[in-house]
Amino acid sequence: MSRRKTRPQPVPFSFWRALCSVRLTLGLLLVIAAASVSGTLIQQNLPREDYFRAWQDGTARFLLGSGLTDVYHSWWFMGLLLLLAINLIACSINRLPGILAAYRGQPDLSQEQMKAQPFHRSYVMGSSLEEARAGARQALLGTFRQDGGGQSVLYASRGAYARWGVMVVHASLLVIFLGAIIGALWGFKGYVNIVEGSSARAIQLRGGGDEGEGSRALPFELHVDSFKVSHYDTGQPSDFVSHVRVLEGGRTVREKDLRVNDPLNYRGITFYQASYGPAPQATFLLQDGKGGRVTPVSMGLGEVRELEGGPALAFDGFDEDFRGMGPAFQLRIQSPGQEARQLLLFQRMPDYDRQRGDRWLLQVGDFQVRQYTGLQVARDPGVPWVWTGCALMILGMMGAFFSAHRQVWVRFEACPEGVRCTLAGSTSRNRLAFEREFRTLLERMGAPEASKIREDRA
Repeated sequence: MSRRKTRPQPVPFSFWRALCSVRLTLGLLLVIAAASVSGTLIQQNLPREDYFRAWQDGTARFLLGSGLTDVYHSWWFMGLLLLLAINLIACSINRLPGILAAYRGQPDLSQEQMKAQPFHRSYVMGSSLEEARAGARQALLGTFRQDGGGQSVLYASRGAYARWGVMVVHASLLVIFLGAIIGALWGFKGYVNIVEGSSARAIQLRGGGDEGEGSRALPFELHVDSFKVSHYDTGQPSDFVSHVRVLEGGRTVREKDLRVNDPLNYRGITFYQASYGPAPQATFLLQDGKGGRVTPVSMGLGEVRELEGGPALAFDGFDEDFRGMGPAFQLRIQSPGQEARQLLLFQRMPDYDRQRGDRWLLQVGDFQVRQYTGLQVARDPGVPWVWTGCALMILGMMGAFFSAHRQVWVRFEACPEGVRCTLAGSTSRNRLAFEREFRTLLERMGAPEASKIREDRA
């Protein structure tokens, strides 16, 4: 006995079947889930040097090069979302003809097709054909929408929209993916520290400091008028508030008190109250040990100054009361041709730096301490798309899981005893509920022994 050889399918057909495969959908979902987990376990968008401090050099280079330090904006994550979107579109197109056919229904079924339905019952009524049809129409009234049928068949349905639930869910996922892609391509996240009484026109981007795109200009000016912090009895901060103003052309266009979980949103950019701290501004007196010349150098915390004919200075840290010795200032000094050295200055001990024995001596002159407010900044133009997709998903799931497309056919045939009626029905889900409804419909149509329904289980 020879075996029949299966004809190989054309390549486009095989590719289409693979694209519509549920296995592909599940595989993509698993990979995207794994990528999302990695984006949770690995801290995202830190400065480049932080990864080299936390990991070995090889691991840090791999994380940075592979995009695992910014998973949700990486090219391969966007590619996975795009491939899943194409897969959903292909699945939807593949299912569309069947959904359309089921949505339209089959108004005129033959006797054999009616017997093949999950629910059917035949009975004889001693009335005329017109009376039987009128009674059936009255029984269906208010419960089913009568969509016509043939001369001998009455057809009614309800909840046909439920057939579209799956398609709406697919569409909602596509809208959500579109929002994610829009946010990744045209959105940004960053931060800005603003000293009270000053303004900012740019922010520092997260993870962009060593990638060539460290800052981003704002289309307006953000001014911090004041900063206030209140504390519990234990000394822990209970609330901190920044009073900010948005300026355009030198004119105030928006004003708000920024608190934690109460952000400011303006022109699609959101500012979140995140942190605060001291922002000292000090004047350091730099004395040349050879010539005796004293140069005042005014610096703010985090500032770096290169002095002509002298050393480079960096103001790295400040403590309002270091070990009970009063205000302390941490600086770095680098003389020409030498390595940078750390030093500590005390405002109450002007000669403290002499113990270094260096040519360049430093003292603390005047200083003042104000507060800075740290703001997280984000812009995500994809958020409205994501919310729209979520609303569509809720509607689609309500249609798919809480509604059912129910169809009823009634066939009338004249017989010596009167009229033989055959009632058949089907439902897309919830067979138990439809069984009760089918029994009630038989009773309303006057079928004898309506409580005895024969159900053929396919």
